[in-house]
Amino acid sequence: MSNLLQKHQAWQNRRQQRSLERWHRVRAEGKPRFVIETTAAFGLTMVGLTDVLDYLLVGSHSMSLSTLFLYLFGGFMAGLVGWSSMENKYKQALNKTRKAPPDPRLRITP
Repeated sequence: MSNLLQKHQAWQNRRQQRSLERWHRVRAEGKPRFVIETTAAFGLTMVGLTDVLDYLLVGSHSMSLSTLFLYLFGGFMAGLVGWSSMENKYKQALNKTRKAPPDPRLRITP
């Protein structure tokens, strides 16, 4: 059982490492770009899903401009929260690696 737990923890560590490496590339492009992309992705996805569900359940398209702005605002907020969350995780990982002895497998750079 402990071997299975060790494998799971190793998998989680690799997954977190890949996530931080990906975040390093994303943050290099800047916060405005991340927030705009998140806003567009969330907003347009929700508009599309809502439109399809309205058509399937009600039988007509009933999308309004206020709904579009609501979804775009939700995407904007998700972008800000997502940026803040990943920045905190990234900075914690950097601080952890600075305090720990060098690990050759860790490729996070400030």
